[in-house]
Amino acid sequence: MPVPTAWVGQTLIQLDLRKKYHVNIVAKKKGKKIEVNILPDVPFTEEDTLIVIGSNKDINHLPKNEKKAGQ
Repeated sequence: MPVPTAWVGQTLIQLDLRKKYHVNIVAKKKGKKIEVNILPDVPFTEEDTLIVIGSNKDINHLPKNEKKAGQ
């Protein structure tokens, strides 16, 4: 999933996704590079793509990026 706009500049520690959404980020992709050992104190960027694991119900509750008019 693309990094939600609200998460850009925040870290795994700050977001506390396991507690808030019951999901885990298992990898982060930027371009062709996939990182499986994500440092918990490195902020996400809008170029990141996240590999998320969790139930469909929990994943569907994650924030989505809203499309702006004209996109």
